Amino acid sequence: MKKEVLPRFSPNVSFVGTVQPVFKWNSATPWVEMQLSPPTVDLSSMKRLELFNLVFPKVLWLIILIRVTGYCVKNYFMVNRQAVKRTTTYAGKHSAFSAELAATEMLKASSKKGD
Repeated sequence: MKKEVLPRFSPNVSFVGTVQPVFKWNSATPWVEMQLSPPTVDLSSMKRLELFNLVFPKVLWLIILIRVTGYCVKNYFMVNRQAVKRTTTYAGKHSAFSAELAATEMLKASSKKGD
């Protein structure tokens, strides 16, 4: 009788007895047992300059992260749009597509020479 071989990532695979967790929290509601320390900084007693020195670097990092994420998202959609344009515009016209690639390469080479 042949043993049934399941595919590697099948939903029928059983993980019972494979790897035990490193740490098991012995509570059904761990958020009740967590004792978080109160904030160490009293914002009401701070002067404006101290508050500015505390908040400004964090806001600056947030702005940088948002701009980088926006740049990546914009490039992702621009590349996708360019790929869709190529596949729809040059479908069945291979010579026109290769001519555009050659023209782009020539423009890049000429702009590098001018720099």
